[in-house]
Amino acid sequence: MGRELIPTLCQADNLENYGSCRICSVEVALKEDGPARVMASCHTPVAAGYYVYPSTEKIRKLRKNILELVLSEYPPERLAPEPGMLPTEFQAVVAAAGTPEVRYPRRVTVHEKDRSRPYVWSDLTECIKCYRCVRACDELQAEHVLGIGGREERAASLRALTSRSATPRACHAAPVCRHAPQTLFQTVIPSRPSGPTV
Repeated sequence: MGRELIPTLCQADNLENYGSCRICSVEVALKEDGPARVMASCHTPVAAGYYVYPSTEKIRKLRKNILELVLSEYPPERLAPEPGMLPTEFQAVVAAAGTPEVRYPRRVTVHEKDRSRPYVWSDLTECIKCYRCVRACDELQAEHVLGIGGREERAASLRALTSRSATPRACHAAPVCRHAPQTLFQTVIPSRPSGPTV
């Protein structure tokens, strides 16, 4: 097997495999150049005798189609990194696939940036519904305060499930912030009050 990079959006090494985005799909055959099935590589165990084809024409078309669906709800002006910043993981995946022309109707929902929490700020316009931040909150912090609600065009992006999300305990969210593959979250370090200390 070669060393070709397989892109991911919902997968993170320290989270349980989830398989929701399907960007990591590959073709797997039981004999060289034999009939192949499309499988999500993030949660398909590799076995002896498997022939894995990570970038066939069929897989490249599938990935572009998946990205088109995601991009139909993502603001096009945010596909390039901000000046002086490196690309986010999401921007890098899109660039590597060759930014596809979006054939689907665009339904971008612009949310007001949330600066109400003391440790974490969010911009839900960036949410691509990969669930990584939700899973990091659940699996790494056992807080269970984030979720994604609704379906299709009525789908709400990421939201707090309880008022606990406003508490300092739930907002120690650096692991959550690091898991979003785009700039959905920003960790805030509160400034110390100026003046004499005792």
